[in-house]
Amino acid sequence: MTSNTLVKICGIQSPEDAILASRSGADLIGMIFAPSSRQITIKSGQQIAQAINNLTPITSNAFDVSTDSKCPKAAPAKLRKLSLEEIADLSKIPQKTKEGDVDAAAGAASSTRESTNQSELELAWFIEHKRMLENAITNSSHKSEESQRITTTTQQQQPFNNRRPLLVGVFQNQPIEVVIETSRQVPLDIVQLHGDETPEYIDKITEWPVIKVFHIDKDAKQVNIHDQIKSLIEPFHHAFILLDTKVKGAAHQGGKGVSFDWNIAREIVQHSGGIPIIMAGGLTPENVQEAIKIGTPWGVDVSSGVETQQSVKLSYGELKKTKDPQKLCEFIYNAKNANS
Repeated sequence: MTSNTLVKICGIQSPEDAILASRSGADLIGMIFAPSSRQITIKSGQQIAQAINNLTPITSNAFDVSTDSKCPKAAPAKLRKLSLEEIADLSKIPQKTKEGDVDAAAGAASSTRESTNQSELELAWFIEHKRMLENAITNSSHKSEESQRITTTTQQQQPFNNRRPLLVGVFQNQPIEVVIETSRQVPLDIVQLHGDETPEYIDKITEWPVIKVFHIDKDAKQVNIHDQIKSLIEPFHHAFILLDTKVKGAAHQGGKGVSFDWNIAREIVQHSGGIPIIMAGGLTPENVQEAIKIGTPWGVDVSSGVETQQSVKLSYGELKKTKDPQKLCEFIYNAKNANS
């Protein structure tokens, strides 16, 4: 039995690596537009998006085919930030009783119901956005009866996925205008914020759902779970939660190959009623199955754990570390088979 673990391959810097990740079964492809050793330009992002879009055959209304082109071109996925009214309707949660509709004798009961409804709505906020993302991935995929397969040198087989992974742009404490303009020009499906962005900042991003990154100290063995959950939820602004490792002294967080205690992730999931989280930090093909079994995340995110040891020259001439085909394929295979 395979798991439904979402897999995000981050730090993609070239069309070649993007295609490799797509064919290996990645659900999300992350491109970094913030200061980082893996930072790319808008132009590079557009080249990556074009490579992914041209790779994918038309299979649903998510795609738009030009009649004068031999290659179908995919439009951005139909992802957006849902409204509270939509969340309540999708989750069948009763709306808050209007003031004056309840007499004084029923006030206490009404207050209890409102508190319960608020808690249900907070969880539903993340559950419904999770479903929206999963539906977008499903609707932009193509599974042929005669799907090709690629084989790693260890003879493990991975399905060749003629599917369009969703494109994520990573930003960190940058002007909101930069985030919006970059997301439009590439174009992106999802925005990921890796810094100290406030709820007010996030609310200005209306065209794309937001993944908000929260950092767990690498040496932390215990945290106040209830306080941690409260800070993670911060209803109702970001649509997705990503837990990554906080590395003290690092100018830029993320991509350091350092893990936090996965038991913290499991406790957050359990005590929140099942809030979906994405887990990052120090994941590799060798440890991802253990991480999933312990942390019980909805998804996993990897960058340095699937990179080459040596820098290579990219198509635009710059020397950087790229994705290692074997590591990448094994990571996705192992993540997708964590519960088998």
